Amino acid sequence: MTEFILIVHDDAESAQSIQSLMRLGRIVSRTASSEAEALKVLGAPDAWAACVGCVIDMRLPEGLDAGTRLAKWIRQQERGPSARRKRIVGVTAHTAAAKFGPDFDVGLHSPYSPADLLEAFAKPDLARPNSRSETRRRARAR
Repeated sequence: MTEFILIVHDDAESAQSIQSLMRLGRIVSRTASSEAEALKVLGAPDAWAACVGCVIDMRLPEGLDAGTRLAKWIRQQERGPSARRKRIVGVTAHTAAAKFGPDFDVGLHSPYSPADLLEAFAKPDLARPNSRSETRRRARAR
């Protein structure tokens, strides 16, 4: 399965905008519109290992703390010597949800710049199928 970023946002237009931005940055992404849907995506066979990060809206349908709860759940799953830490970026349009907490690597308040969001995922180990490192990795795997 190809590595991907999971975008968890209840506003379809916002999720689509973030997904388009990820595409411009050559980052593969998938979307979920709620905490429950995100858990379902991450629970699918091979999805946990393929997911390298998440963009999580702080206010999801399950409540004001759903984004924080999801980030905490992700961190709890990462325990163990072979666990790979996922990059978690919180996004919000509400100043009341300004406390992102320790489980988030980055917290962005709307309106945030596209560059800030892409920079949050500017790591060589993230899904960039057209990059030289990805090409080399695939060649070694053959």
